Amino acid sequence: MLRSWLDEAKVPVRILHQRLTVDHFTSGQLPTLRKLRAQLAGEGLSWDLVEAVADVCFPDDDGDAGSLRLTGPKELWHRAQSAPTATDGSGPQVTAREVLETQRQALAAYEELNRARRAFEASEQARHQALLIATYLFGMLGQAQAKVLELTRRIDALNRYAVRERSDGHGLEQTLHRAEQQELQLRTQLSRAESDRDRAQKVADHAARRIDELEAELAALSAQTEAASPPGDTSGLLLPVPLPQPQPDEADLDVVDNALEKVRFALDREYDAVQEAAEDLGLRVAELTPGNQTISIRGRTSSAADDARSTQPDRMQGPAPLFATTADNSVTTAFAPADVSRQPSTAASAVTISFAGFNRAWAVWIGDRLERRGHRVAYQRWDPPADAPLVDLLRKLKLAAEGKVLIIISEWYLHLGPRTHEEWNAALREVVAPEPSRFAAVSVTTASVPPATSNLAPADLTNTKSADEAERRLLASLDLPYEPIPDAIGNKRGPRFPSAAPEVWGGVPRRNTRFTGREPLLNDAYNTLQGSEPGTGVLTLHGMSGVGKTQLAAEYANRFGAEYDVVWWVSADKRVTCRQKLAELAPALGLSTGVEYGERLRAARDALRRGEPYSRWLLILDGADEPDQIWDLVPTGPGHVLITSRNPEWSEHNSKLLEVPVYGRGESIAFIRRRAPRLTEAEADQLAEALEDLPLLMAQTAGWLNDSDLSVKDYIGLLEHGIDQDVVKVSADFPLAFQTAWSILLNKLHETVPESVDLLRLCTFFAPGSIPVRLLKEMPHDDLPEQLSGLLDNPLLWNRAINRLRQYSMVRLESDESSGETLYLHRMVHQIVHADMPSEDRLEFNDVVRQALVAADPRRPEDTRLWPRYAEIVPHLEHSDVLKSKDAAAQLLVLNCLHYMYLSGEYHAGIKLGERAMNVWRALLGENHPRFWELTRHYAN
Repeated sequence: MLRSWLDEAKVPVRILHQRLTVDHFTSGQLPTLRKLRAQLAGEGLSWDLVEAVADVCFPDDDGDAGSLRLTGPKELWHRAQSAPTATDGSGPQVTAREVLETQRQALAAYEELNRARRAFEASEQARHQALLIATYLFGMLGQAQAKVLELTRRIDALNRYAVRERSDGHGLEQTLHRAEQQELQLRTQLSRAESDRDRAQKVADHAARRIDELEAELAALSAQTEAASPPGDTSGLLLPVPLPQPQPDEADLDVVDNALEKVRFALDREYDAVQEAAEDLGLRVAELTPGNQTISIRGRTSSAADDARSTQPDRMQGPAPLFATTADNSVTTAFAPADVSRQPSTAASAVTISFAGFNRAWAVWIGDRLERRGHRVAYQRWDPPADAPLVDLLRKLKLAAEGKVLIIISEWYLHLGPRTHEEWNAALREVVAPEPSRFAAVSVTTASVPPATSNLAPADLTNTKSADEAERRLLASLDLPYEPIPDAIGNKRGPRFPSAAPEVWGGVPRRNTRFTGREPLLNDAYNTLQGSEPGTGVLTLHGMSGVGKTQLAAEYANRFGAEYDVVWWVSADKRVTCRQKLAELAPALGLSTGVEYGERLRAARDALRRGEPYSRWLLILDGADEPDQIWDLVPTGPGHVLITSRNPEWSEHNSKLLEVPVYGRGESIAFIRRRAPRLTEAEADQLAEALEDLPLLMAQTAGWLNDSDLSVKDYIGLLEHGIDQDVVKVSADFPLAFQTAWSILLNKLHETVPESVDLLRLCTFFAPGSIPVRLLKEMPHDDLPEQLSGLLDNPLLWNRAINRLRQYSMVRLESDESSGETLYLHRMVHQIVHADMPSEDRLEFNDVVRQALVAADPRRPEDTRLWPRYAEIVPHLEHSDVLKSKDAAAQLLVLNCLHYMYLSGEYHAGIKLGERAMNVWRALLGENHPRFWELTRHYAN
């Protein structure tokens, strides 16, 4: 009955616990959440709790209604307390209360049994991890000692000479001191690992004994009690790391430092796990004294060494362990995407997949195909420093890899631009050619690649849309036979074939093939969303204008889109546009609805909430700078919502936040060189510093600087000293670097393609964001200014202007083919260009855009088939000053838009537009004008 009350009031147990107070209980003590769940399940239920649940679930009940609601439960309660006895006719009588108490004891024992099993599993895993870490540290300690001896010998050899290089000797002494410190740290961590191993063994032994006691107690309480299923094993994706060889150099010492850091992290994590398990069992820390190394696990006895050799976890839901062992007893370290789980492996073959972060979807799909066939798979993301020699990097990859190395070849893997074809050719011939059996490759690019990649004999996966054919080619490259397997094993669905788009894909910008860096941000965003509970998967990417929030969201959608069934992009800068795009999702999902936006919007949000017909969905709300306007449109459910915004107040609307900063200097250098290959690394560094590492400004500057004869030094000189701004001026509201950089860029455009500047200025009389520039081409061109009629009438000039703006990253061509030619203009670019436009151009350009909007008016706002056109026009009324026009057609457009907003349910935005129109028309037309009366009628509605 209590559960039915909670369901009726839609109050989860956690919320119930938060709303309870000490006044609800005669004892004056609140139950814990765990105890509350137990009481609701019938364990130790009290009448105080019954009354408390009624009070929380039905706070509006008056005295009579409350008493009436409790009448039935009170009768049941008294009947249970004083129930007649039951007898089998021969034995002693047993009251109902005694039966109920026995059932409660059984439930309590069962709960404690589950806790003991979880504690046993956690402590066993922690003990095993500590054992593996100890084994790893023991090997490293021996090599550290060898390193110290080698360094001591070299210093002694230098001391034998009368003439000694002071710098060499001093450097070796520093290295020796560092190696001795590492040896001491290794001994300390080894001691800690051994202590933690014994401590975890103590908890495991206690848990095993407690499990046996509880199972016996349950058997005595009830013969029908079923034993709980045994705990499952866990594992993660593993990448082998061979122990370092005793080479006394600084790079080797860095490896030891990195390993020590991982050891500390692993030991801290496992210590916490054992502590939590001990608390569940009621053990005190002082009781966890070290025991022997012989392990007794519920009837099975083995030595620690045997256990380390035989234990191989086969599945893990949580974080992957940092250290584990393989079948050949080599120590391995986890290095894999946290979301990819392993299938049980029985085959001895192993493959290490080396991939660029950009190609993660391919790596996950390939790994899944191999694991389903029983092969062990390890993942290694390829993101080497730009200054590291390729030969050394490939050798380290070969040495670190378990089994064959499978390279996913792409522009991002080859890092072309900073890396040359010649450098790759030399490295591949030196490392791959001598041992071709250690390497295999697949190609996922159509770009030109270094000729020496032929040594890898890559299988081409780009020219096939069939997953089966791609799988055949993949297995052939690894010399493995092809046998069809099911796409799903049990309830686990495999990842989508990367070349296959999700079932529903809408509005996502074209993938930026020159996207650079941002790997930590992408990983943080992915892990945050994947780790969210259903209904809480909302993340906001926030930061200043120009840092690349939209580009980051677009890359996320393209990179991880294969893991979703639905990916839907929504321009959310205006509520009317946001509602329109969300409503358009309903027919895309195959929902049967009417044609009205309100009905479609409700159907789409309800389908996302229920996860039907698709539960794996990703919704991107781009440019949502006003959360108060659209927060109620954000859906909940099993899917994910990714928001881009300058406003961190999204945290007040149940969204997690992830700040997007400017580029780090290394990212800036790679970003510039990818767009301007002629620049050296030093020049890219200087340019990044001058432009303050802002991605948008670097993209626009590097684009034209690569085509210009101007040197970076001269360009920075212009930034420092300024230029003649007679042609184009930039608002002083922006920082000095912005002002001057924009002046340079716009002057360059004005000199080369002046039509591009005209088009850019026209765009600023639309609202920033998505701009339907096709309306300019569709309008009558009879009375246009001469400089604009040539642009709009001549397709060659039009395409040339758009291409030049795209080349310099001033605009982006939208991918929405249903709405025709649409450009995306960043808010910062819009503001800068609009702020200091020459006054003689301002009036002409404004009038042209206003005419274009008037010409686009279908003049039938009641026709639901034309609502998308009105939804496209409404956001631009304010920026084009349509309200201030005395033209009757422009005034009719305003009235039609208001009527559309009334019919489509856009009441809030319609009221705002109506208020602005009444204020302007009262002064422009007067209150007695018929059009003002018409406006008043629409506003009153």
